[in-house]
Amino acid sequence: MPVSLQTPQGRSCHSAVSYQDRYLIIIAGEGQGVDSKGKNTSILLNDVWSYDTEKNTWELLDIPNRNIFKPRSCFSASVLRNKVFIFGGLIST
Repeated sequence: MPVSLQTPQGRSCHSAVSYQDRYLIIIAGEGQGVDSKGKNTSILLNDVWSYDTEKNTWELLDIPNRNIFKPRSCFSASVLRNKVFIFGGLIST
């Protein structure tokens, strides 16, 4: 099976949901970045990835109105009627 060259970065405190018995959706969390001084640091993410279990590929999803989805960690996510809902979490102030 082919594997996509693009994969999500390692992370913690994210949420994952199963979608349509085929996809694994990975949402936000905490990853590694570089601060203004060039030092490695933890950063909050707001990316959403889909893993297709049949094709063995990852895809970075383009989320409409991304500006209202603030980077976050330690939250819950659920699927209802083909939509993913997120609840709570920790955001940067």
